[in-house]
Amino acid sequence: MNDSHYPRCVLNRRMLDDPERSLAAQVAAALIGGRTGRPLDLGDTQVIAATAGAARAIRRELARVGVLSPVFRMPMESLDPPGRRLADRIEREAAWATVLDPRQRGGFATLVPMAVDLRVAADRFGVAAQLCGVCDQLALAGCDPGSPETAMRLHEDTQRWEEL
Repeated sequence: MNDSHYPRCVLNRRMLDDPERSLAAQVAAALIGGRTGRPLDLGDTQVIAATAGAARAIRRELARVGVLSPVFRMPMESLDPPGRRLADRIEREAAWATVLDPRQRGGFATLVPMAVDLRVAADRFGVAAQLCGVCDQLALAGCDPGSPETAMRLHEDTQRWEEL
């Protein structure tokens, strides 16, 4: 991940631990912070949300107090520079399904067990969806799925990460 794209990114700060309030309400309060103005405009703020549902819940909480919404992005989108279009989830799954060609299985034998019949479309797209999920989880952690750092952090499964 190239940190120069997001110089004011704050990660790993524990601030959302109030059991009396919803997580979305806590995120909204953290985003507002000490800002003032009417209406308060968070259009210059980017929020990386794990799901579209989480983004909607936060947006609803902000709307309740009259705040103009920040920009919401999905985890994998956050890895690309601003202004560059990233493939959506369906396009990424289709790309994985193309890569998972059973005739080329030698290139990813460690990644997908032989018990999985990649000739069956449902199995192939199921694996593709799982691989997209892995990439999304890595992106949530601020990791690039293709970076050598990811493989080094998870050294017990280095060969799988190299194939990924």
